[in-house]
Amino acid sequence: MKMNEEKHGVDRGATPSVKITQGEERYLKRSLIILFTLIAIINAVVCRLTMGAQLHAGSSTLVRIDQLSSRIQSGQWPAATPCGMNWPAPEKMAYFESPVPFVESVYAVGWNKDRAKYEMEVIRVGVPFNTIEIKKTQVSLHGVISHSNPPAGNEPGMRWVGWGLLINPMIYAVVIWLSIGLVPVAFVAYGRYSQYRNWANKALCSRCGYDIQELPICPECGLESCCETVSAEPR
Repeated sequence: MKMNEEKHGVDRGATPSVKITQGEERYLKRSLIILFTLIAIINAVVCRLTMGAQLHAGSSTLVRIDQLSSRIQSGQWPAATPCGMNWPAPEKMAYFESPVPFVESVYAVGWNKDRAKYEMEVIRVGVPFNTIEIKKTQVSLHGVISHSNPPAGNEPGMRWVGWGLLINPMIYAVVIWLSIGLVPVAFVAYGRYSQYRNWANKALCSRCGYDIQELPICPECGLESCCETVSAEPR
């Protein structure tokens, strides 16, 4: 009795419905977790290999230059600005096409009221959000460098971006999970409910389909027909 009730996801005395069973609920949860974990690993590995290929590929091709308005402060730097420094809005941005797919290179520059020059060069990988980036920043006034990261003569290191590591795998996992998890389970649950309703209309046991006719209790599975008969119309 208990095994049958768990299998069909109904409690004794309850009307069968389109609600998913406990097994289907476990499948949905586990499949989403497994998909997210696998895609997170794949996303990190692919982005790391792509960035490595970009470093070996070398030069990129200039695609366009955008003139931004510093007055309305609408421009956004291509990456986070250094903490503790008040960066002005960028006034120009140059976008470069890389020979390696899914890699974007951006150079941005802006000036503050003292005409100090703020520069940032970013190479980033990740779709739709950055997963790995390489960033160079520099601030100079009249040709004298007051800030440089990394220091002059050093190569910048790669930096993992939390949003890309978390959000990108979640987006991909949910899309795949909908197609192999939620949609099939929903069709199965609705088909199960339609079968229950059809059995009830034919005076069959709503749990096992046995012909109970006027019997108060199903001789096959022991279900009390008066308690779990399904109406012809869905609720």
